[in-house]
Amino acid sequence: MTSWLPILRSLLPMMVGALSAFVVGICVSPLWLVEDRAEIVAAKAQLESDLAAIPADAMTGRSTLDYALAGYEDRGFFTRPTSVPPVSPTGLARAVIRNIGGRREGASTLPMQLAKLYVRGDSPASIPGKVEEILFATWMMRQASRDQVLFLYMNRSSSRLLGIAPDSVDGADTLALKLFGRRVHQLTREEQLLLAATPWGLGRMRKHRLSAPRIASAHAWLIEEGHWDASQPSYLDDLQSLTPAELYAFNPSWRETVASAKANSTDFDLIEAIAAFRKGLSDEIRTRFPSARARMAFAVVDADGVLARSGAESMAMHLNYGSIAKLELLRTVTDILGPESASTVEIHPRSCVRWFWTNTRSRSRGRWCPTDVSSPDGPKALDETVARSINTLTARHLVAAPLRIWLADPDTFAAISTEVSDDERTQWDSDADRAITANLLSELGVNLPPDDVPKALSYTGLQVAWLRYLNANRERDGLPTAGLPEDVTAVIGNSSRATVEQVATYAHNVLFEDEACALSDTGALLALQRENGTLRYLANRRPELIFAGKTGSSPHDDSAVAVVAVCLDGRSAVLAGALRAVDGKLPSGLHGSTILRGFDRYLEELEDLDRSATAAVLPEWATQPEPVENITFAAWQEEL
Repeated sequence: MTSWLPILRSLLPMMVGALSAFVVGICVSPLWLVEDRAEIVAAKAQLESDLAAIPADAMTGRSTLDYALAGYEDRGFFTRPTSVPPVSPTGLARAVIRNIGGRREGASTLPMQLAKLYVRGDSPASIPGKVEEILFATWMMRQASRDQVLFLYMNRSSSRLLGIAPDSVDGADTLALKLFGRRVHQLTREEQLLLAATPWGLGRMRKHRLSAPRIASAHAWLIEEGHWDASQPSYLDDLQSLTPAELYAFNPSWRETVASAKANSTDFDLIEAIAAFRKGLSDEIRTRFPSARARMAFAVVDADGVLARSGAESMAMHLNYGSIAKLELLRTVTDILGPESASTVEIHPRSCVRWFWTNTRSRSRGRWCPTDVSSPDGPKALDETVARSINTLTARHLVAAPLRIWLADPDTFAAISTEVSDDERTQWDSDADRAITANLLSELGVNLPPDDVPKALSYTGLQVAWLRYLNANRERDGLPTAGLPEDVTAVIGNSSRATVEQVATYAHNVLFEDEACALSDTGALLALQRENGTLRYLANRRPELIFAGKTGSSPHDDSAVAVVAVCLDGRSAVLAGALRAVDGKLPSGLHGSTILRGFDRYLEELEDLDRSATAAVLPEWATQPEPVENITFAAWQEEL
């Protein structure tokens, strides 16, 4: 062994010299070892062609998108010298540690990812292949400016995601149109931050690996580096409070259709008409509410997902959906008791209803007296109450509904009762609760002494079970209910939060029976009331158009929302629009019905494009020539 030591000592300087020469050679001419390989020759030619095709006006300055790409993929991109290979030692070390721990993670920098697209596309990597990528990336960073590399990376990776031919100029625009309904140069900074997360992330996002914390981290880095003005409020400021599932619970079309590249076509008519919606709504707000500062969101949804969206706001801006919550009361009562019951059984108005006794705050108040925009002028059936958004009457219908179901459908009532456990029911049961129920029944024409009221009808337990049942139905059809309280204020959407697309998807499930424009019983009830309720502006503007819908404003007046169900190209579709105050509250009087001005302009624009909305189809019962006479609850109970 010792005889070899002198030989090794003599060879060591030569080995170090050879290695140094190799490194210097790579730094001076990165491709000298592989420049004759066919894939390298083709990659060089393609890169040179792509560089020549970049429009001059695309290189006029860096955007939030450019900095966000670095924030996600390679934070050393702007400072790393081009004289050395674009490798991140810290990223490599982190990837090795996490891979050893069983979590698969790559260590490629942004130039290496782009080099991969040019050299081998989606072919699996080998060690020699990774070396080729590093060498090509080193060469590329000397042939192109950093801004050109960012431009090519975003466009080629976007077209790869969409499953279309590599497009070095328009790939990012195509993706932006699909996700936000606008081209890259039209995107807000929030949209650019989300778009930058998608080229390599949508596939992972389908498994919830592209997380809200990852976006929040890039967001924080942009602020730290001075590329994001934190003094300007943004609806993405609360990213840290959202889980990945909440952040990406936008709509199935985002996670499934786009991420899996199932849909490669874009309905430009529906997208381009959104400009008319914005202008119509902006003009109305500017005229009637000049001091208002609000963000707009808009989406068109059919049975398969989103057809068009105004931007990231429609997916990521959470707002209070207010009276949209009333749809579930109408839908559930209609499904259980029938549309005739929902449209004819009237309840007399009262200013207040009893609160529930499940928390200390409600004990101190004892009752709830909601404010009405339009006061009731007498007893009303549930369909008119919801269509006109009369809060006091809706609350009374809410607390009466489970008692009506108890009388008419014992099996369904038993299912509703299971939403509350026996322990909870026993805890909430009291003489006061039974007395309240007995009083409600007497108002409905049913005489039952408080001592004879069964525990299943005891007020608090009964109403909490009923609200949980309604919330389960809302969640099933896509409307988040985590913020809704388990008390009567839930009927006006107190503390609710959802995106416009979630509201639109839920409304589609509630208002339509099928994909071919047939309204559900609930949708038909609202369509028949469209001239009397909060939709009357649009109904007066378009008297021949049969449509259903609902508007809503938040109890705290920070949001307004509207949904309208129409027929587009022979398929059921819902238009959904919303406003959310930039700071504080919306001005007094700015309700969801204001958004109908934008809807009207949107429909006008579609008419100009020969894509007019047509009437939704009413069920057979709703086309009867003679209206059914309204009846009192007592008369209805006698018929039972």
